[in-house]
Amino acid sequence: MKRLLTICLLLLQGSLFAQTYELPVKWKEYFADRNFSRFYVTEEYLLEEGTAYETLLLFADGTAAETSLTFPGMKYMLLSLDSHDELQTTDGVILKSKLQALVVNNYYFKKVNDRWHWFSVEGPISVFTFLDEGTMVTAIHNTRQKDMLEMATLALGYKKKMMKLLGDYTELSDKIAAKEKGYKFLDGKTNEVVHEYNLWVKENDPDWYNQHLLQVN
Repeated sequence: MKRLLTICLLLLQGSLFAQTYELPVKWKEYFADRNFSRFYVTEEYLLEEGTAYETLLLFADGTAAETSLTFPGMKYMLLSLDSHDELQTTDGVILKSKLQALVVNNYYFKKVNDRWHWFSVEGPISVFTFLDEGTMVTAIHNTRQKDMLEMATLALGYKKKMMKLLGDYTELSDKIAAKEKGYKFLDGKTNEVVHEYNLWVKENDPDWYNQHLLQVN
């Protein structure tokens, strides 16, 4: 719990972005939904070794650039981002200390207080993965709540935990309580449930919705 609370505080303190990135249409469409898991082409996160994939670089100064990057698999990608500062692209070496985020083959990585996270869903509630002592940990975090949930813990008490996380959206909580199709742990739709909540916030509290998003135009 100490580990998760520490990461939680980092997210609360480090997720406010002043820049608005001007992007080509295809990238604006990518960021329009913020449920990035809809783009995934594999559940193993291990893509073809040695292949350079289309990449978008988002720099901390508000500029953006397109390049290509070899994707070594999710764990090694996170390990690489969190270690040495140099990132080798097909156009040369980029210093990761100058980056705020990047997208490689539709996988979205964002830096939060100098630690990199892979975001499956971004919003008032986010789903993200990070490395903890070499182990990949996936967590869910509501930015108005103190604690986070590790995805692995949802197998037990899914209904109770998710209703607490999403409690102010009564209709969604009712679907979870009733164990409707798509709203149970074994349905494997947690990202979609979180995204449904975020869309509700976008409509009812747009200021909160936008507060923790990397802004694009």
